Amino acid sequence: MPTADTNNNIIVTIYDGIATLGTDYNTSGVSSSIHIPHSKMIWGNQNESYRVGVEYPMPVNVLSFNGNSGPSYLMGVTGSVYGLGTFTVGNTSTNPLYVVGVSGSTHSPVQIKGTVQGITGGILVGITTGPILFSNTSIGIYGINGGTAIAITGGRYLNSTTDSIRSIAYLTGLSMTTGLVGSTTDSVRIFGSSGEKYIPTVLNYVSGNTLFGVGMSGDAIKVSIQNAGFTFTVNLSTSIGVTNGSESALKIQGGTAGDNPVLIKYYNNSSVPVTISSAIQTEITNLGTTFTDKLQSIISELKGSTGNVTAIKNNTDIISTINDKLSTNGISVKVTEISKPTRIQNDRKVFTSTSVSALTASGLKLKSGVNLKAPAVNTSTVYVGSDTIISNKDAAYPLEPGESLFIECSTTDLIYCYCLIDPTKQKLIYIGS
Repeated sequence: MPTADTNNNIIVTIYDGIATLGTDYNTSGVSSSIHIPHSKMIWGNQNESYRVGVEYPMPVNVLSFNGNSGPSYLMGVTGSVYGLGTFTVGNTSTNPLYVVGVSGSTHSPVQIKGTVQGITGGILVGITTGPILFSNTSIGIYGINGGTAIAITGGRYLNSTTDSIRSIAYLTGLSMTTGLVGSTTDSVRIFGSSGEKYIPTVLNYVSGNTLFGVGMSGDAIKVSIQNAGFTFTVNLSTSIGVTNGSESALKIQGGTAGDNPVLIKYYNNSSVPVTISSAIQTEITNLGTTFTDKLQSIISELKGSTGNVTAIKNNTDIISTINDKLSTNGISVKVTEISKPTRIQNDRKVFTSTSVSALTASGLKLKSGVNLKAPAVNTSTVYVGSDTIISNKDAAYPLEPGESLFIECSTTDLIYCYCLIDPTKQKLIYIGS
């Protein structure tokens, strides 16, 4: 028994070759192992054959809809409906054509997307009931290249010399019932060319028959005050600073010869202003003598009967000699006594973490210094140094288990230390005087 052909299409042997018949294998859904041939549809009356395509589509006659039939039943269409070429929508002589909004009510708005233009020779659309409501916040009417203008007022264009337009009602935002703008209740907003709320304005002044722009400096208008004898009221800050210009010092100068000098006043505990010169005079007067007499007393005290100023100068000459000796390392010093410490300070530092901390919480005062000892029982290195090792641990001095170090200092809080490995097992013993 020959083997069945299970591939799509069937190869047929003819006299001088082979031919292929288009089929789908095993796709009928009725039974398996069969070929379903590919076929094109033909329609037409006797002696007529039209192949179904774009030019000759298959004619369809709908005789019933949802189980109902007859001319009184409407046919429902689901999906998109469009026409090829001219698609005409019309009505019969007895049935009107209704265009309704999206909600299905005859009073709902009709949505139109795209352009709307008139038709040459068409009949104007009459509106017998109103009102006509414009709900848009902005309505624009634009021309269309190649389109026919929409006729208004009986097909005649508006003429600026004979026609006028007045809004009489149904305009949002107006307070008057007639729709007119009221001078006492309404306002009109004017926007700039780019839609902003500010309108650019150029200020000019006229000189003869020529316009000249008003001078500007940044965001300020240049103003020339020409009238003489005007008064300003100026509010100054509570703190006013006075500085010099390019000079190295701030100069205060009085008037010329015959004028009063610079007068400086201040307020004491009362509301009466006091000049600085009168205050100095008062202080001198309170000393029981005049300014000249007090100044003379100071000079006499410095000079003295034996010349105190001269004695001070002569007795301090040795200071310059000591300075010369110190600066040239030529002075000899004999130490007769060294002040010894009067007590000994000792304790131990127990580490709790790897962070840097001071040797003691509060400084122990020392005369000579302190010895530091890392016990031999320590299991890792202990590091010591100044407070700089807080930010740079690598600068610390290492003390291995059993090692010691003497630091000459005046207080123990100058010494900082830390350890990195097993801090709770490490200690640092110190003794100072």
